[in-house]
Amino acid sequence: MDVSKISVQQFVENEEQCLKNLLEPEVWEKIPLLNANHVHDFRDGMLVKFRGMVQDMYGPEYYLEKYEVINEKANSRVIRNGKYCDGVVTGSEEIIDFDNNDNVRAERQRYVAVSIPGINPWVQEYENNKYHIQHNSSAASSSANKRS
Repeated sequence: MDVSKISVQQFVENEEQCLKNLLEPEVWEKIPLLNANHVHDFRDGMLVKFRGMVQDMYGPEYYLEKYEVINEKANSRVIRNGKYCDGVVTGSEEIIDFDNNDNVRAERQRYVAVSIPGINPWVQEYENNKYHIQHNSSAASSSANKRS
């Protein structure tokens, strides 16, 4: 299982097997650490780890785990997944059918997590070396050209 390439949709469709795979140390070690990389190194929906402390807990958040989207222009309906996502995804011609009985409502717990304060520099260096996302040279050079 290549955790760097799995999408949220693939994870949800095979959730039981994916969670089982994450218990394997060699798979777990391949997950990039948020603390050791820049935010622009991650793609949307990428699985990451975060080393930190829980600072606060908010009340539960209610969301649509599965919801139906209607495309009025194409006259089509499709079921979408909202689990592990920040918000619902709709196009400009689409609306959510909130009255659909097949929609699945769920709740999740929200936490505020902060980086561990006063961490030793050698720990930071170790994590940066171990969990830094490696880019191939052609992608890095094209990315550098875009920012100049």
